[in-house]
Amino acid sequence: MLGGSTGLLKKETLFALVVVEASNVLLIVCLLAYHNKAVHFDFLLVDCTSAIVSICAFVYLYRNFRGTYERQRDTFGQKYLRLLRVPSCCPSSHVCFLYILAFIGAFSMFLIRRSPHAPSVSDAARYGHSRLAVGMLLSFWECYNDSILALALLPQLFMFYNKRPRRVTNLLGTFVAMLFCARVLAFIYWYAVPGPPRDQAVRGGIPPISLIRRFNNLRPQLAALKGLMDSGEASFG
Repeated sequence: MLGGSTGLLKKETLFALVVVEASNVLLIVCLLAYHNKAVHFDFLLVDCTSAIVSICAFVYLYRNFRGTYERQRDTFGQKYLRLLRVPSCCPSSHVCFLYILAFIGAFSMFLIRRSPHAPSVSDAARYGHSRLAVGMLLSFWECYNDSILALALLPQLFMFYNKRPRRVTNLLGTFVAMLFCARVLAFIYWYAVPGPPRDQAVRGGIPPISLIRRFNNLRPQLAALKGLMDSGEASFG
């Protein structure tokens, strides 16, 4: 943890936010390559600059304030890992708890509402197309970034409200709590509101799986229709 006497910044929260910034840049690069799109100047100006500034700020804070780190207060996730009976491989293994939660949230998000361009796991396995598998992984990656962003403030809230004596002002604690609630509500809204139909999207020249399935279901009818047309042409001739 970093900070002074009136408030503390949770190192785990800062690191999670920096990870999301850098991961989003890598994800955008992969998506541009996946769809054969050019890299635009606004991406370099906004996204790349934001990631670089975030990394530099985290390195600066860590190098200049790591002496204020309080290991005895950095216990987010320890109790829950013990309840789940997850083996601890090192003293700092509890920092992975946030990313485990994010993975669970991302997986459920991917199953309920993934990108309209992304195939399902069963479709990728059935058709065996490597591009479908890559699209599925990119969609899950996007879900994972959104999940981390929604849960990144959990360690900060845990430190603010679960430790005594409290060393944070009520105003700062309320602000962080409201910010966390806003992100969770945005996350739930993204879950609940239906997205665009999958049939409207075609990425990289690959038709949606639903169209392929419909075409396969119509094959017998098309074959019968072709036979009728052939027989009609023969009798007419």
